[in-house]
Amino acid sequence: MIDFTPSLALIYAQFGEPVTIAGSPVTAIFDGGYIAALDVQSTAPALRCRASDIAAVAVGATVARAGVSYVVRAIEPVAPDELEKRLVLERQ
Repeated sequence: MIDFTPSLALIYAQFGEPVTIAGSPVTAIFDGGYIAALDVQSTAPALRCRASDIAAVAVGATVARAGVSYVVRAIEPVAPDELEKRLVLERQ
């Protein structure tokens, strides 16, 4: 298997932003998550993070980004190598 870890560092350095997850500073990539399905429009914000940066984060953890507070509602692995996790957020 190819080791993508060095590439992730470059991606997060360029596209990431500082956030606070469960009281710890992390660099993450925010997705506002606009969804339109069956004529219903909504948002489902999420953060894409390096798995190693959020190993101890659990559902229910708090997230602060750009002055807005969120709660982690789900944690999903990002395929194919699962070096990243997607935190599904709910705005508080």
